[in-house]
Amino acid sequence: MPLVRRFLRWTPMYTQLERRVGKVNTCILDLVDRKLAALKSRKDSGLVASEQDTDWPDFMVEAADGDTEYTREDLRCDTVIFFVAGRDTTSNALTAAIYFLGQHPAVQEHARAEVLAILDNVHPTCSASEFPYLSNGQASHLPDLAAKIKETLRLYPSIPTIPQRVTITTATLHDGTSLPPGMRVVTSAMALHRSPELWGDDADLFRTERFMDVDSDKMHAGAHGFKLVPFGAGQRVCLGQSFSIMEQRVVLVMLLARYEWATAGDAEAMRGTPRTKAMRGTPRSTRGGLMQMVGVEAVFKRRE
Repeated sequence: MPLVRRFLRWTPMYTQLERRVGKVNTCILDLVDRKLAALKSRKDSGLVASEQDTDWPDFMVEAADGDTEYTREDLRCDTVIFFVAGRDTTSNALTAAIYFLGQHPAVQEHARAEVLAILDNVHPTCSASEFPYLSNGQASHLPDLAAKIKETLRLYPSIPTIPQRVTITTATLHDGTSLPPGMRVVTSAMALHRSPELWGDDADLFRTERFMDVDSDKMHAGAHGFKLVPFGAGQRVCLGQSFSIMEQRVVLVMLLARYEWATAGDAEAMRGTPRTKAMRGTPRSTRGGLMQMVGVEAVFKRRE
């Protein structure tokens, strides 16, 4: 362990972080144990759970049952990944989407018109519990909203830097650059998404028309020439990509149908360049995807 990390272990910050991590692990392990007990109880009684009564921890626990190589610790690690990847990344994307829609009232109204047409003009006073569920068929007919989600993820990808890889053989890039074995390679989604060479001189601007000619169902990197990689690409593409996009669609549809909002903030935020910083108390190893906008707030009002 490097000297600096050894020193940090004795700081109050590390002690506080270790205590918080311990609480999370206790919660996760309790969930795993309850799922294991429920699975054993079902098997002992000969019952088979229906798909409607089964959630993703059930599937993970059942997959691990009887697999001696997949331990309780493996279950804990995978469950933590699902919690972090399924909550923080999507909430980051929604925060940025709400910000941009608040910055551009005309763009917001255009998206609202599309949503209301799909939902048959649902009344804005409709409660959240009574709000009609967005079906897969309806979701595929929201190209304008899909373009706004993609443009948001382009400018503010939830994971700005894709974890590094190490070459195991000589790799040759498309421009002829040769990478020897043992070379550490890091891909910056943020740099790729804001490259003027790929997106034009207005690469830093929010322009949803970039994606209006692309099928709204096509989110994978190949559909965009690998210029848009908010979920990575290839064999290690994010498993929760489709789930995250659906979550974003559902939340934005409900907001657009029931509220109007505007962005308020400091000078930088109002110029379209809000400052960002790592969220307080976040381990450095995960700070790439756990950012918060600074100097920004959205002012909502119920539609009449």
